[in-house]
Amino acid sequence: MFSGIIEKTGRVLSSTRTGKDLQLEIETSWRDLQLGESIAVQGACLTVAKLDLDRATFDVSPETLALTCLGKLLPKQGVNLERSLRVGDRNSGHWVQGHVDGMGEVLSVRRLSDPKEHWELEIAVPSRWNQYWIDKGSIAVNGVSLTIHGIQESPETSSVHLRFVIVPHTWLNTQFHALEPRTQVNIEIDVLAKYIERLCQPHLSQRSKQD
Repeated sequence: MFSGIIEKTGRVLSSTRTGKDLQLEIETSWRDLQLGESIAVQGACLTVAKLDLDRATFDVSPETLALTCLGKLLPKQGVNLERSLRVGDRNSGHWVQGHVDGMGEVLSVRRLSDPKEHWELEIAVPSRWNQYWIDKGSIAVNGVSLTIHGIQESPETSSVHLRFVIVPHTWLNTQFHALEPRTQVNIEIDVLAKYIERLCQPHLSQRSKQD
C-alpha cells in the first residue's frame, strides 16, 4: 500500500526485454532497499528482484506492460518512486495500491498566473471509468496522489477530460515537469470508489428488476 506522496525521483539505467517480460534497472539513490521489497515506479507496484548499491532491478510482467507506460521508458528517463507504507505512517495523500488500471493521455500542461507558481494539468481518460470521477475526488497519476479540480466529458472522443492544479512542491519533486502533450501516463482509480461500486451492485441490480 502506498500514499501517492512521491519520496524520490529515480533514473532509468536500462530496459531489457526478456521474452514476454521486461527487466527494468533503476538508479534510486536508496542504499537500504531489501530484496522482495515493493516500490511504486511511476505508480506501478514492482518487486525488487536484484540490488547493486543504489541500483534496483525489477521484473515487469506482461499484464503490467499492457496496462502501464513502463514498457515505453527509455534509459536516462526520470521516474517517480515511493516505498510502501509502514504501519503507523501518516497518509498525506490517499490509499494507493500501485495497481494501475490503465493509461491516460496528457492534453495540456500550462503555468497558471493565479496562483503563481502553480500549474494546470489536463488529462484525457477512457469514458468507461466515468462513474469513478467526482469533483475534489482522488486519483493517482504516475503514482502521484492528485485531487480532481474539473471534469469535462468529450463524447466525440469517448473520453473524459480531468483537470488538476499542481502545487509548487509537487511540481518540483516529481517528474510532472517533464510531461508534454500526448504523453501517456499511468492511472489508478481510487480503490474506495471501486469497493463502493461493488457493494452497491447487488442493490442496484435488485432495484432494476423491481422497476
